[in-house]
Amino acid sequence: PGIRYVVPQLLDPRQGGTVYFRVDRPLRNTVVVATGAGEETARRRFRVLVPGEMQRIELPPHRHEGEICIAAEGEG
Repeated sequence: PGIRYVVPQLLDPRQGGTVYFRVDRPLRNTVVVATGAGEETARRRFRVLVPGEMQRIELPPHRHEGEICIAAEGEG
């Protein structure tokens, strides 16, 4: 929720990497959280996010495989 799309779509979880994303609406005081296999893998705070700007979050290497969900939790 809150994220329009991410690039790249595929990432090797054992190496981690940078994921770029855009939000679907302007947000303030936002926390972007990446979770996979039921555990949080990354978290970053942003004061302001707007749809016109690409943002990024660093994903550290992790052991589990499967989907990683990136969500934005903030004030609309």
